[in-house]
Amino acid sequence: MGQVFLVKTTLPGDWIEAFVGEFKHKALLAGAACAEHQRVTSMYSWEGVVQSSEEWSVQFTVDGAALESVLAQLSANHPYEVPQILHWSANSQPSYYEWVGSFSPVTD
Repeated sequence: MGQVFLVKTTLPGDWIEAFVGEFKHKALLAGAACAEHQRVTSMYSWEGVVQSSEEWSVQFTVDGAALESVLAQLSANHPYEVPQILHWSANSQPSYYEWVGSFSPVTD
């Protein structure tokens, strides 16, 4: 078994899918191995008011060596004032772990 990291965030539901794709592409350039997205309905308290809104849920799979680079990229480019950026480790099959570990940040 190998250890990879899953990173999750949400994006505005009024974004067109191309904007979500651009956001994901930046994370892939920062070292994420893959990204998935789907529409969700989120309920949350913001400034003392319970709200519900459509959002995009985005999840990335990242190697430990690229985790900080991906987290920094997400924080720097996120449109929310207080973004939800969560990450946790997960065990994977060796072949998937090796594949995820083969990605590294793209530098100019």
